[in-house]
Amino acid sequence: PPPPQPRPYSGDKRGDISCPIAPPNPVVVGQDPERKRGMDIGVIFTVPPVHYPYYVKLQVGEECHSWIGWDGIEHEECEPVYEWFPREQLAPDPVKKARWYADLTPESVDWIEGELAMRYPGARVKRANWNLIWDPRNVPWRGQYPNWQYVKVSDGDECDYDDPKCTTERYSYWTPFMDPGVYTIRFQVETAGSRFSVAYAMKKDPAAVAIQPPNPDHTRPRTFHLERDCKVWLLDTTLVK
Repeated sequence: PPPPQPRPYSGDKRGDISCPIAPPNPVVVGQDPERKRGMDIGVIFTVPPVHYPYYVKLQVGEECHSWIGWDGIEHEECEPVYEWFPREQLAPDPVKKARWYADLTPESVDWIEGELAMRYPGARVKRANWNLIWDPRNVPWRGQYPNWQYVKVSDGDECDYDDPKCTTERYSYWTPFMDPGVYTIRFQVETAGSRFSVAYAMKKDPAAVAIQPPNPDHTRPRTFHLERDCKVWLLDTTLVK
């Protein structure tokens, strides 16, 4: 009989948010009127492949029987002998959607509206929440900061069964943060889900006469999160909260 159907499982995620990539100590763009440099931020995230344990049935030999027939001649008849062998398939789980945000922390908002406003009358929060994945057509005020660029190096959906690690890589160059303080950078990935491939299993074992697939033979979409805090500085002060 075939062995029990094993369940799929996932490996560990791998990802990192880099900030700042440049410059070393970014300041608010209002204090850098000539270059409006802002901050470079990057993220690289790899969705772990799904491990599908399964079994293949392979011929390991023959079992033969001989007898003497009515004509006095010895006859032999052989039957193939099969055994089940464990295998594992790594299936891709492509990136379906990504979200990337930068949010000024509540502590920094309180600091700007409290202590900083006392030192610099009129200080207020100008823009606390940023969507780092954008389309230039949907950011009308970007004209003030023409150097701000969103660059997508890879979507994370080019992976396949031969290379099942689905990696997305994105950058936000010259991000024009307007307020000093600590920003929480959040990156979220939603995957499309994975599926065990019988065709790929047969490709790996072309001599297999049967395959016992995992149960279930697919996984639902998954969601992964990355988070990191980054500082934007205000000139003439050493206090950032």
